[in-house]
Amino acid sequence: MTDTAYETFKVAFERATYLYRLYHGLANRRKRAMRSDWAGNFCDLMHWPKVDAHSIDRIDSPDAIVVLRPSSRLTCHDFDTEYLSDLLRASLVMGVSSLDAYFHSKTLAYVVRAANRGAKMPKSLKKRTITIEHFVEGKKYERRMNVVRKAMEKSLGFQSLQQPEKIEQAVALIGVNSLWSGVAERCGTTTDILKADLSKIVKRRNQIAHEGDLSQSRKTRNHERSISPKETRDALILIRRIGGRSESEINSQL
Repeated sequence: MTDTAYETFKVAFERATYLYRLYHGLANRRKRAMRSDWAGNFCDLMHWPKVDAHSIDRIDSPDAIVVLRPSSRLTCHDFDTEYLSDLLRASLVMGVSSLDAYFHSKTLAYVVRAANRGAKMPKSLKKRTITIEHFVEGKKYERRMNVVRKAMEKSLGFQSLQQPEKIEQAVALIGVNSLWSGVAERCGTTTDILKADLSKIVKRRNQIAHEGDLSQSRKTRNHERSISPKETRDALILIRRIGGRSESEINSQL
């Protein structure tokens, strides 16, 4: 199986950064009402009836000016940061998913090679079992060891590789030991700090994905948790570093 794990990570991570950029590109910074002369001139430019000048609306972001048509179902308030913050949430979720996809792909790319090591096969891989169904299915393959990859693909398919412990257990199947120690050293931090920071991001991801990012405490039940551009930006920076440093660390041990 060709190793395309890091390419998978980069493609998925780019989608996360796109959502973050979209937030900044659409967030309305305009505090004053639109000037009537500007609205009138714009209608002239667009060859719209002058009467439309009273029913168009304008959004000013750092990157764009958006003009809403008179018939638009959107209003300028839909571009307030309060409502666009869901783009930040989606960006954070996609960022974590890019790591999940990376570690799944990386493990599956090398699990057959690890199984072929014989006596040097990783201990955690030796302890894995395959079903009779997989064993019989293996007879169909020209390369019989593909049954190992298929079995691991099915097994790992039900697991999320997001929490540091789960990720370390997965890459141990292909002979990668003390992953976070090596990645932390490459990041210039400690293992405990790196794992804690990643766990914090994953916790936020779960609050968004599984709880709608709504508080369930007695005093603030169903109140939306706040999220800031800085929180999402910092999460994406760490995720990008972990993805790149993990690729280097894993490849150094294979």
